Amino acid sequence: MLKTLYSSLVALSLLLAVPVVSAQDEDVLHPEDAYRYAVADTGNTIEIDWVVEAGYYLYRNKMSYASNSDAIVFGEVVLPEGLHHEDEFFGVQQIYRDRFYVSIPYTAVGAAPASVDLIIKSQGCADIGLCYPPQTWTESVELLARNNNSGKIQLGETGTYGTFSTFGGANSEFLPVDEAFQPILTALDGNTVEVAIRVTAGYYLYKDKISATVKSTKAQLGKLELPAGEMTTDEYFGTMEVYHDDVFGRLPIARATPGAMDLDLEIQYQGCADGGICYPPVSKLMTVSMPEASAVSALAAVAATSTSTAPVSEQARLARIITGSGMGLVVATFFGLGLLLAFTPCVLPMVPILSGIIAGEGDNTSSARGFSLALSYVMGMALVYTAAGVAAAAAGLQLQAIFNQPWVLVLFSSLFIVLALGMFGLF
Repeated sequence: MLKTLYSSLVALSLLLAVPVVSAQDEDVLHPEDAYRYAVADTGNTIEIDWVVEAGYYLYRNKMSYASNSDAIVFGEVVLPEGLHHEDEFFGVQQIYRDRFYVSIPYTAVGAAPASVDLIIKSQGCADIGLCYPPQTWTESVELLARNNNSGKIQLGETGTYGTFSTFGGANSEFLPVDEAFQPILTALDGNTVEVAIRVTAGYYLYKDKISATVKSTKAQLGKLELPAGEMTTDEYFGTMEVYHDDVFGRLPIARATPGAMDLDLEIQYQGCADGGICYPPVSKLMTVSMPEASAVSALAAVAATSTSTAPVSEQARLARIITGSGMGLVVATFFGLGLLLAFTPCVLPMVPILSGIIAGEGDNTSSARGFSLALSYVMGMALVYTAAGVAAAAAGLQLQAIFNQPWVLVLFSSLFIVLALGMFGLF
């Protein structure tokens, strides 16, 4: 018991030590999606166009740039002034949000190489209180002869500024997510919708990230039927089933009314590009026009099927007894369970201990005396279990929360210590 209590307290302390993060953690972007950039050479300067997603920021003094070539010597990096910021991680800092530009003048020593690897180091955080570890990205930049072009580079531009970053997903190499994946809803009949997603070549969708939810109380969705995909392994989710081609799924819909109607469906999906970037999860609210339904009773049938086939755990059955039955049934149920507790394997080690107690009474021990000792042992467990059931019923299933109070834990720990001292003959 003490070991369990100690482990629980350690786990609780570790949990409290972790920064509190909201339920939005599921939507926290990967660093390469939160901080995107394009790189180009203007002839004597490498320019970097940064785009920081809303709700994220980069630290100015955590950013550095280096060349892997001795033939290219970087000058002083020109960083814009940042915004004043103070946080619990690094104190007073300057940070970058939205969009900013970085210029790196350079000189060539001898014959300039055709390209140079730009090593970018950065670190940033999200406004919800989560900070990424320091990031190191390497970008190959094609070097151009000096030219007269001027002006800032733009994400997605092409032309004389050379190749853009192959990392990040907001440049000319990677399409916007709405162009890479295009969902289409088609009503096949009054009770079936085809969910199709067009997948552009060079991109793929995760099968288990595709789902649909309904926004109307007059309809209930069945299971989205999707075809088999291809198994692949990526750095984000491990081994997954994906679609590299257009995917067509069927969504059964149970309806409460037979008439034609416009149904609002929310389609969720997530995909990646073969080049190594992954888009954040996408949720699209779409409307499909449903014709008259041929099976209006399907809604009740789906609900009845899900209720009758859903497995019910032992805890759920006991919860139903506690919340939906009278106090007499609760007492009888938990008293019976307490009696059965004496025959469970975890209690069997107590049998020789109880036998030793009875035998220790000496020759004067009668059958009635032995029976009373055994009865007190069994009834003790049964009554305690009964009391627990009654307490749970009175507390409205919040007994676990009550038992997790420190004074309750200390009380039970003290009780076990006293019992242990008694078995060692202290009294």
